[in-house]
Amino acid sequence: MNKYLIVSLIVLIAALISFVVIFIDGTNFSKEIELSKFKIKSEKIPESFSGFKIVHLSDFHNVEFENENQGLIDLISEGDPDIIVITGDFIDSRTTDTAVSLKFAEKIIKIAPCYYVAGNHESRIPEEYYELLKGFEALGVTVLNDENIFLERNGEKIQITGIKDPSFKVLYDDSEDEDIVKSKFQRFKTEENVYRILLSHRPELFDLYCEEGYDLIFAGHAHGGQIRFPLIGALQAPKQGLFPKYTEGLYEKGESKMLLSRGIGYSKVPIRIYCKPQIILAELEVERSN
Repeated sequence: MNKYLIVSLIVLIAALISFVVIFIDGTNFSKEIELSKFKIKSEKIPESFSGFKIVHLSDFHNVEFENENQGLIDLISEGDPDIIVITGDFIDSRTTDTAVSLKFAEKIIKIAPCYYVAGNHESRIPEEYYELLKGFEALGVTVLNDENIFLERNGEKIQITGIKDPSFKVLYDDSEDEDIVKSKFQRFKTEENVYRILLSHRPELFDLYCEEGYDLIFAGHAHGGQIRFPLIGALQAPKQGLFPKYTEGLYEKGESKMLLSRGIGYSKVPIRIYCKPQIILAELEVERSN
């Protein structure tokens, strides 16, 4: 059977399922937020950071659930994080409401220190993005756009690197994404044997992150496909096309691990099908050799 015919049939079936799900109970998939917990083990994690908890938020898109996002804030607080990392698209370029995002940031930074990198949506709205950065500065949110920092505990440390989305390039061609990110990596300094965490909006560059030796990567952008189907999974994701490879959860290659969030908000259409909004809680744990 012709592959285009197969794809057309799958799209038709998916559309029919979507209609049924939306008609019966579609809104639940847009509003039921899931807290997904992962244990991340490595021999490189310092003893002082064993049990260190990181809440990962991505693709907030200035969405506002009931009671000014109180349910979302309560879930983050439940995770009892040591830090919160935010991997881009904190505001939405189509329905921008910077005030909603800053109000949310004001509440979550009271839970734990926050570290942010920009996504592709921020690159499209420079004035609103500048307003967001000024708000972050006032609140004490750490912006890690193409920067390195070290967190220390009891004389031991881990490294956190942040990558601003490649779409911020003035003359941007999305075919250059990998080259742009490679050039950023060349500017970063690291230390031998330090545990290295990367914050990046783009999951499709996972192989590159592995080549650069990052131990743990937090990413978003794919929205889990936003519309998923039983047995099929995500039908499409940005920069990955049909049947994307990276959509949600934990991916591993060699010593590198990537935690990919389904995100919180929406892109293009304000609905999720079989793809609940997601907060990730990662707990670091020292892996001891036998």
